[in-house]
Amino acid sequence: MDRVGLRLTVLIGATGTCIGSWIKVLATSPDGFVVAFIGQCFFAVSYLFILTVPGRLAAYWFGTSQIALATTIGFFGPQAGYVICVLSTSMLVQNHERIEDIGNDYSRLFWAGAIACSIVTVILFLLFQDEPVQPPSTARALAKF
Repeated sequence: MDRVGLRLTVLIGATGTCIGSWIKVLATSPDGFVVAFIGQCFFAVSYLFILTVPGRLAAYWFGTSQIALATTIGFFGPQAGYVICVLSTSMLVQNHERIEDIGNDYSRLFWAGAIACSIVTVILFLLFQDEPVQPPSTARALAKF
């Protein structure tokens, strides 16, 4: 992040997550374990980029009275998302007699995730800036010079 900046770090993480989610769309057949594993590897590598973002994002975008709350939300937001995904997976993927029906449940789940990741990635590419036009605090304004 120090070399390439906040924006590029976020875009690399979002793009890797998006690629991983589309790879997992291809992994719903019974012999798709290797494909699912490759998709999960994209998620894991992308998460390394996403883990470093909350602290820097809070420092660049929020004032001194908001940094603690922004950092907390930034660190716990992804974990809350994972909890929601785990719970929704257990609700959406049911046990069926035929394994193909289980694959169909996973297919719907993976398609929804891939579409959501794609939308978020496009929004980030279009709207996310490296830092705000006007610094949120005097300390940040002095650090820029």
